[in-house]
Amino acid sequence: MRRLKTTRERAALLLCLALLASSGCGVGLMQTAKTTPRGKLFVTGSAGYAYNEMVDERGSSVSNVLPQIHARYGVTEQLDVGVKVFLWGGGAVDTKINLISADSALAVSLLGGFAAAHDVLDQHKNAWLLHVPLIALASYTLWDRVTPYAAFGYGFYWILGRSGISKEHPDASPAARKGHGDGLLQLSSGVEVTLTRRVTAIAEYDYWHPVVDDPGDYFSFADNHMFFLGLGVRLF
Repeated sequence: MRRLKTTRERAALLLCLALLASSGCGVGLMQTAKTTPRGKLFVTGSAGYAYNEMVDERGSSVSNVLPQIHARYGVTEQLDVGVKVFLWGGGAVDTKINLISADSALAVSLLGGFAAAHDVLDQHKNAWLLHVPLIALASYTLWDRVTPYAAFGYGFYWILGRSGISKEHPDASPAARKGHGDGLLQLSSGVEVTLTRRVTAIAEYDYWHPVVDDPGDYFSFADNHMFFLGLGVRLF
């Protein structure tokens, strides 16, 4: 691996390593539609904030802060794989394929994957979450440096292990699980700016809207507005 030569490159790598030590959310997209070149490893560290109706009710909490570390490796010029820590207690893996030539400024890609996480923040210590994302992305590179992007996706979520027994009403009949899980419409938009040959900066906005709810999993998603800033470093 060639030595990182510039101050900005060293600073970006240190930021990524710092976020790795504290990362765990993994809900931001933080990538364009372009795939990582073959044989290259790209690591993105970011920090974000989520706003939802809970902020108005109880104020901000640690769950509203969204650190994230995300690594992608190029398998071919038009296909890469990604891994990241997911919701502090699990991990996610995905594959992205670019449907257009890698040399084109325009990129249109499809991403699919799988994630699982154990509930380490809530009171339901036996709870698990399974997640399958399906996402379509589009981006266009301007002046070889600035790449705005947008994504439209749907997230399948299955919540397992949460109790439906109420302390106030212990004799109440729990709701039956439907089996289809919860579903979220997930929209993302952002811009990636190339700072050096190895380093990029990314700003992103994400909106999650629940469209399907399974009453039997005793969990309901809220509308979420999320904002991220991050740096990406190509390690080799």
